[in-house]
Amino acid sequence: LACAPVPSATQYEFAIETGSGGAFSPYVTYTTSAPSRVFYPTLRPKDHRFRVRAKVGGAWGPWSVYATFATR
Repeated sequence: LACAPVPSATQYEFAIETGSGGAFSPYVTYTTSAPSRVFYPTLRPKDHRFRVRAKVGGAWGPWSVYATFATR
């Protein structure tokens, strides 16, 4: 998972959801200092979506729109 770097960001938070048929549930959230995170989904076959936000100046910014992917 990756996003474009945000100037002055000190952390990034990736929230991943899993589901099927359009219904998603929270799966895992990662906090990292880099604008990317390796993710090894263990639930197959499933649809996944994630969003990310950056922390700048001690405050979290807004969440991105969701990006989707599937494991088969």
